[in-house]
Amino acid sequence: MDIVKQLRTRAEYEENGAVIGEAITRMNDDIAGLLRHAADLIEEFVPDIRREVDQWVHCGQ
Repeated sequence: MDIVKQLRTRAEYEENGAVIGEAITRMNDDIAGLLRHAADLIEEFVPDIRREVDQWVHCGQ
C-alpha cells in the first residue's frame, strides 16, 4: 500500500468518524430533549395522579 493510499484511507476514516460523532451528538441531544419533555409531563400530571391514588385509597377504606 503506498503512502498516498494510506493517507487517503486515514482521511476517509477520520471524516467518517467525525460524521458519526456528530450524528451521535445530535441523537444524544434528541434523547435529552425527550427526557426533559417526559419529566415536564410527569411533573405536570403528578398532582392528578396523587389525587387519583388518594381517592382510590380512601374509597377502599
